[in-house]
Amino acid sequence: QQHVFYRDNNGAVHHIFYDEPTNQLYHDDWSKRTGALAAAGDPATMVTPGQQHVFYRGTDGAIHHILWDARTNAFHHDNWTERTGAVAAHDGPATMATAIG
Repeated sequence: QQHVFYRDNNGAVHHIFYDEPTNQLYHDDWSKRTGALAAAGDPATMVTPGQQHVFYRGTDGAIHHILWDARTNAFHHDNWTERTGAVAAHDGPATMATAIG
């Protein structure tokens, strides 16, 4: 599958993907699904086994995380700046995934 994430004019994070078996394009508003705060910057993405992650700087300056878990087909949103007590972000995040162990 091919996936695109972007921020709309109102700061919502959207997902468009192409599914080869059905030869269809699909759209989903991840901000609406999770009630996430509007993005002030463009999203950064990461894929881990069974999960898709989107990180972005919110209008509050915090780094927000939206996650889709394939095993449970559930969406989650959390504020990583708030959870860690980190300072507000000046710009958008960059992401990296590493192997555990």
